[in-house]
Amino acid sequence: MKINKILIPLDFSDCSINALKYALMINKEIKAKILMTNAYSSPVIIGDPLTYQDASMVEDQEKWAYNQFKSLEKKIPELVDTIYEYEAKPDFATHSIIDSIDSNNIDMIIMGTSGAANKLEEWLGSTTYDVITESTCPVLAIPKESPLEPPKKILFATDFQDIKYQKGLEVVCLLSEQFNAEIQILRVGKNPDHISEDETEGVTDLHNYFKGLPHTFHFSTIDDVAQGINEHISSNNIDLLALMPKKHSIYEKLFKERITKKIAHHTKVPLLAFYE
Repeated sequence: MKINKILIPLDFSDCSINALKYALMINKEIKAKILMTNAYSSPVIIGDPLTYQDASMVEDQEKWAYNQFKSLEKKIPELVDTIYEYEAKPDFATHSIIDSIDSNNIDMIIMGTSGAANKLEEWLGSTTYDVITESTCPVLAIPKESPLEPPKKILFATDFQDIKYQKGLEVVCLLSEQFNAEIQILRVGKNPDHISEDETEGVTDLHNYFKGLPHTFHFSTIDDVAQGINEHISSNNIDLLALMPKKHSIYEKLFKERITKKIAHHTKVPLLAFYE
């Protein structure tokens, strides 16, 4: 897979700037074009036309955003060697990001997460959570304290069901190829001696899919999915977690339900999610 264009939403917080730096770090090898985007809220007018004062507010917000973009060129030297563009528009963040996928031919989104909390939605931040669940392309969510180091160990948590062509898996392959990263494939809540025929087929599909790349299979008999993932991340020094929360899978359930503080406080591990 070739990633030609990466979208990076920015609100110019430390969290989003760290996501930008992480994107530029991995883009040294990927060499994609970068689109940085900022969405700002415009005044809501009911009945009367936009007044001069309201128009000025929009212009001020837009001007501020473009000044912030320009200041990044001085603060982040890596931008000098990167093909990039930026835009600022009056829109709600999630709508703006999703709309950009098709209009700008985006292959992957890289964005920041807001911090730790009890719910995955709060851990990721509501915008990041909404983008993951609505995006038609893979989303890489970067915690604000994530170290700026390329991934060397990638954990792909899966139930071995419906493992066919997936754009997200192509990103996992690309990262493994570019950074010589090991792929660890984890099935939580299952004894390897008790997997079904369909799951065995899924193991074979994944083995063939990752052929030529360093990959290993792992099983956790822990019933709690979040705990199983968390313990594997801790004990194996995982650098990046990949999830494919398909419909009716235990990983979609993980996205929709409350999860433990233990997994939510794993704030240094980027999350690659492809909601297909």
